[in-house]
Amino acid sequence: MSGLKEFYVRHPDRSWLLIICVVFLAIFGRGLWFPAEIMDDVLYINLNRKLDFTWANVVYWWKTPILDLHSPLQMYSYMLDRLIWGEQYFVFGCHLQNYLWHLIAVFSLFMIGRELGMRRAFAGVSALIFAIHPQRIESTVWLSERKDVLVLAFAMLSIWIFLRNLNNKFRMMQIIPPLLMLASLLSKPMAILLPLIILAILWHIRRNWDWRYYLRHLWPFLLVGLIYMAVKSTMVENYAKIAISGAEPMSIRLAIIANNFGNYFFKTIYPYSLFPVYPFYNPLLDTLWPGIAFGLVVAGSFGYFLARKKYNFAVFDLLPLLICFVAALVPVVGIIRVGNTDFADRYSYFAAAFIWIFVGFVFQWLWDNFVAYRRLMAGAVTVYVLIIGIYSINYLSCWQSGRDHMEASLDHPAPNFRIAFLAGIEAFHEKDFARIQYVCDEMLKIYPHYPENRRQAIEAYRLCMKGMTLFAMNRENEGIVFLNKLILTPRVIYMRDFAFGFPKDVMQEAARYHLSRGNKELAALVLNNIAANYERLIKLDFYFYKGMSAYVVDDFKTAEHFFSLAAEENPDDENVRHNLENTRKKL
Repeated sequence: MSGLKEFYVRHPDRSWLLIICVVFLAIFGRGLWFPAEIMDDVLYINLNRKLDFTWANVVYWWKTPILDLHSPLQMYSYMLDRLIWGEQYFVFGCHLQNYLWHLIAVFSLFMIGRELGMRRAFAGVSALIFAIHPQRIESTVWLSERKDVLVLAFAMLSIWIFLRNLNNKFRMMQIIPPLLMLASLLSKPMAILLPLIILAILWHIRRNWDWRYYLRHLWPFLLVGLIYMAVKSTMVENYAKIAISGAEPMSIRLAIIANNFGNYFFKTIYPYSLFPVYPFYNPLLDTLWPGIAFGLVVAGSFGYFLARKKYNFAVFDLLPLLICFVAALVPVVGIIRVGNTDFADRYSYFAAAFIWIFVGFVFQWLWDNFVAYRRLMAGAVTVYVLIIGIYSINYLSCWQSGRDHMEASLDHPAPNFRIAFLAGIEAFHEKDFARIQYVCDEMLKIYPHYPENRRQAIEAYRLCMKGMTLFAMNRENEGIVFLNKLILTPRVIYMRDFAFGFPKDVMQEAARYHLSRGNKELAALVLNNIAANYERLIKLDFYFYKGMSAYVVDDFKTAEHFFSLAAEENPDDENVRHNLENTRKKL
């Protein structure tokens, strides 16, 4: 015991890092063995040769987005996992690296608190709570969200190193923070407003209006952000168009934004009603109270301190906190929809860090000013940490398999329609036709406020499931009527909202049906639609089905071209090689 005390005295910061690591692994450790089968994992993890550590793949991922998001550092990190762990332990290695980046972000949060004047114990407890909070599970356990742990680690390291070397004249140290910001943007553009966050922190430290000082320290970050937006001008333009046009009415969009701010704030304090995949905002089922309560907390806090003439605290303490929280959320709060739902725990990752830094300072102030209640405060914090830890242990079970993830997400009167799609597809594979009907009738109700694209996606899904159910019941002539209304019409684009792999199964059935009846042109059209479905997802499938589309109408030259491209994507794919050889024999 004396040895531990001596180690703590000699290495207090390392001691806190070890404490946080031990507690975090005690709670999250079993996630290291979870399989890679949650939603987007098939796109990021199951890429075979594209994750080999080769120069060709480095160039490929520098140029190639996944799901319209350009995140090369994320893909390079998977390549590193494959290189270190090989095929057998690849998924374990992916989980381990996710955890390491998360702990780097947590330790950076601890050091930021220390740089801002928080005493070690308070910074340590704040970092510990942030580390084991149930909302962190989505970003750390879900392998597809490697980009989250990367972006936060780089952003928090950038802030810490910036603060640590604020008065350092050594220019090399002043270059590192903007480069770390660039690394965060190459993982995910969630930290695009990092310059504003650093400005707020400087505002808190300096407590003055010296704009020249702020500009002198911020211009490298602003330059990085401007260059990134210039290079990604097409992405920025597309996001701007979405924000201006908007699928929902403005009243719905504003309600989503207000509620998201409220829920991101209050769920950080206590993680109520967590879902692996949240339902979309529904004005008929959801209350506006989170947004209203958040507005009241903000207005009440400023009003209280201004009324008591605590101007400096309001302007130089509360305002910077609010700026950091809002700036961290603006890219993901709902001004535009950037994911498969309106709200997700992973989007709170960056913003929650600043809440816990502030809470640490508040607790430190209470500890210093209410000495008689220290035991009570220590007990309350201990109980809170235990509650958060137990909540995380239980919630982690929702992420241990694809089915558990789906079932937990369905526990809502109006679940996310994409999760409902997945439930129906699971029922189809199990030939549970009653369950399919229940999904279509009860889980996929169309509410009046639904935007047109969501209505169309649900109608497309219903057609699909009716057709496939009839096929499974050997009533193909009836089933093809429903499938043709989907796959031979513009509605086919909505199949991209279905679970990965199922659109291909559906269209393969339809193509087989048309070929068996000599309708080569219709079969070619269906195969071409399969290819279009995978154009921005999996290049191998895109090229392969473009080749098949040409092959069935005897256009062997075009077929050879696309099969060759597919072979370049994965030379080991026997199906591709077989079709390429057959096509070349036909030429």
